Order: sequence, then structure tokens, then C-alpha cells
Amino acid sequence: MLASSFRKVLNATYVNNTGGSHELFTKNILLSGGFTEVSNKQIQFNSEEFWKNHYLKNWDKASNIPNKTVIIQPFGSQKTPDKIIKYKNILIPWEDKSSKDIKPTYNGGLPKLECFYIFTSEKHDKTTIFRGKDIISKETRDRLIAHHEAHRKLDEEFNKNEKKYEDEYNRGFIFYTRAMYDQRSSHLPKGINNDYFLHPQRENIEKNIIDWAQKVDTTDI
Repeated sequence: MLASSFRKVLNATYVNNTGGSHELFTKNILLSGGFTEVSNKQIQFNSEEFWKNHYLKNWDKASNIPNKTVIIQPFGSQKTPDKIIKYKNILIPWEDKSSKDIKPTYNGGLPKLECFYIFTSEKHDKTTIFRGKDIISKETRDRLIAHHEAHRKLDEEFNKNEKKYEDEYNRGFIFYTRAMYDQRSSHLPKGINNDYFLHPQRENIEKNIIDWAQKVDTTDI
């Protein structure tokens, strides 16, 4: 059931996400695979609680959500994940990414280590899947987050100091640092490309995810 859904998205060509088309496309794959959509009003936990407990089997705060269901935009359109799948009494986070380029864009947040990402690329006209922990280590993620937090503290100090100056136009300009993360080949060993579809680890990552999904399908985890 889950493995079949992953295989279907892997076989998909590019899907533009204009108007949420890619998110709708993957939702329909899940529904055709036997999952049923339920409202995000079923959720009795917040985002922070979810990321700490989503793989906890029979988590009491998710006990009212039926198995074999999918919840769309569980925490709103601006927060990861795009979907939560309740299956075998665990919660599986699913995030859709669509781009004309060779890699997805991560705007306000780095990849979540335990989230499944479905990435479709116009340049390759293909789709791949990966987990956050397949492309970034916890250590690297922590360093980047710490760097961002340090800049936010500088912002606070700067903006506090700005109050000392006269604002003759009364507009209240301040400064804030926005978290933007990029991936550059210049930071990779020679000969390795950060193209998600040409990366030497791609096939192994996809295989491991399918193997994991098959295990979930056939056993109690």
C-alpha cells in the first residue's frame, strides 16, 4: 500500500505545482492507493509535538485519527509537512517539492530529518524521493540553524539600537534576517554534482525508502 504509492510517484514525470497541482497529484496517488482523506480538524497536537512523537506507535494524541488516512496541510500551508499519513499506528510526514531546476528550494526551513520529500523536476521530467536525513546530517543542520539564530540575535540588538535615532518620516524601518538555504557544488568534492537526479546516492536512497515502506506494509513496526 505505502510502497506502491512511493513507486507511483517515482514513475511520475514532472508536475508543476501552480495552483497546488503537484500536491493534488500526490494526494490522488495516495487516495487511489487505498488511503482516505480526513480533515486536519482531527489533529489534537501542535507541530512541535508532532515532530517529537510522530513515529511513536499508538501515540495517544493521534489515537482519534484512523489508520490508512491522509491529512492535507496539517499545520497550514506555510509549514512542513504538506501531508500526514496515519498508517500502522504511526504518523508519516510527506512534503511535496516541485521545481524547474535540478534541486528543490528550501526557504524558511531546512529539511526535516524524518520527513519524506517528493521532488519533481521539469529539467529532468522526473520525480525522486528522499528523506531529510538522506541529504543532510543532524550536525550540519544544527550548525546552519545556530548560524541563523546568531544573526537573529544581531537583528534584535540592531533594531533595539535603532530606537535611539529619530525617524523623521515615522515609517519604522527595521532589519530582519530571513532563513534561506542553498546547495552549491563549490562545497562538494571534485566530480560530485548536487543535481538530485544525477547524484551517486540517488538510486540507493530510493531503494532504501521502498524497502522501508515494504517492511511497514508487511509487518507491525
